[in-house]
Amino acid sequence: MSDKKLVTILIPVYNGAKYLSGLLHSFSNFVESGGGRNEFLEQCEILVVNNCSTDSTLDIATSFEGRIPNLRVETPSTHVPTAEENVFRSFKRCHGEYTWVLGCDDIVRFEAIGDVLEVARESKYDLAIFNFMQSDKDGGMETVCNYFMKERVYSGDLVGFTQRMGFWWLIAGFSGQIVRTSRVAHFDHPALIAKTSPIYSHVTAYLECLSRGTAAIINVQNVVYRLSDNDADHWRRAAGLLGVFDEYFWTLGYIRQIKYLEKSGIVGADYLIKMIESNRSGFFRPTVVIYDKLLSQLQLMKAARGKRNDRNSLNRSDFEEIVNFFAERDLLARPFLNALREIFEDLAEGHWVDKALFEQAQARLQSYRSTFLLLPAFVGSYADYEIYLISKTYYAVHRYFRNALLDVIRYLDPIEHAPIVFAATSQVEVALRIKQNGIGLAWDSVPPSLMRYWAQPALSAPAAGSLNHSGSQSHITALQATQRELKAIYRSRRSRFARFTAWLTVVGLKLAKYALSLSSTSSAEASKA
Repeated sequence: MSDKKLVTILIPVYNGAKYLSGLLHSFSNFVESGGGRNEFLEQCEILVVNNCSTDSTLDIATSFEGRIPNLRVETPSTHVPTAEENVFRSFKRCHGEYTWVLGCDDIVRFEAIGDVLEVARESKYDLAIFNFMQSDKDGGMETVCNYFMKERVYSGDLVGFTQRMGFWWLIAGFSGQIVRTSRVAHFDHPALIAKTSPIYSHVTAYLECLSRGTAAIINVQNVVYRLSDNDADHWRRAAGLLGVFDEYFWTLGYIRQIKYLEKSGIVGADYLIKMIESNRSGFFRPTVVIYDKLLSQLQLMKAARGKRNDRNSLNRSDFEEIVNFFAERDLLARPFLNALREIFEDLAEGHWVDKALFEQAQARLQSYRSTFLLLPAFVGSYADYEIYLISKTYYAVHRYFRNALLDVIRYLDPIEHAPIVFAATSQVEVALRIKQNGIGLAWDSVPPSLMRYWAQPALSAPAAGSLNHSGSQSHITALQATQRELKAIYRSRRSRFARFTAWLTVVGLKLAKYALSLSSTSSAEASKA
């Protein structure tokens, strides 16, 4: 067999004896079963890189060398502290055009091996992300796919993918993807870690290596990815080993990775603020998680008062680096960030911080959290529609049906919920779609199945300059706006009681408007006299 392969299946492992035997058994059974054996042996190699394990990992790996002809086992001379570092130093050991990184606890879907090889053979993409399945840490199935898609392939650029689907969720788990080996094999990963953080550094590295290439999501389930134990104790131990504060990985370490990408010209200054992160439960703002972690770190700092050299006592430069980064980019978060500054100043000066200050900060964070998820992506409005730019696509959603937009972006394929959500490649095109098929405030054309997205927003004040400065005229205009909102309700498909109540209120508003107009006329005549 030639050393050159189509795919290297890389298994980086440290003290993985608990799971490695099961994974290698599955490959051994696949080879011995004869199904696809020849192609697999000719086109693939399995490379186990043992990170100087202290358990029986090495013995288990070498015991399968006779049963799996295309298996290699290597042990570097030094141990590295993270899986990310073990993966990146292993890329140069891989003989495959593509590398498929597997965790030792993953479950391979061997019926998809042919699809993986086909994608690699086509050689169209620098990174192919498969629509993998997931189980909990005990093996119970949680999801049968990550992404809602009808077509086999959704292609694009990796930066756009991560901004729409998440920095953490999309490619943080290695197992569901194959990467062109030559694009990452010589990357200076230690230099990146020195400037940022080891945790999630592989995502930053992929963005730097592959930002000018092509990426795709493939609608094939190639692996069952086991969700690892993500508890606080695990990350606290990891932080202790690296000598950083407990929430470093999701605050300062993460921010330094984003700043590194900004400085390299790979992402813009609005990259993180406009990012939509996803997980198996839905969408969320990554900034919410970061802010929550930062508040938790200040609570840990308070608890560490009086302890010498406690790593959870944030120094001023680290705190300012985090807060200033967001203060310059996230206007909606400034009230919360100001509350954090007040707490930090008291802690830094050695003053006692009352829990009321933490409660105030939490209330401001909750206010930030409750604002519409896509608000940072807002680019304008047309008629009764709000327009958002998400991953190079313009989406227009009727302001009463915002939740429908969240449903639409769950799907990678082009999809609309007309007449309440439209998608286009430009604002001009989306405005034309609204003009031709928009609904305004008449709900007769909205299918009953879409009325579930109805979410009437709180009435906002009229735009400045839209009225004259007469107090009564302002009241009249406000009443007219309210009247339009209520008309929309009694013309909708809502319950009879709701529609009757709206109609009755409109009648009352008409009388109030008439009375105010009489009052305004009388006042004008009196002023002339």
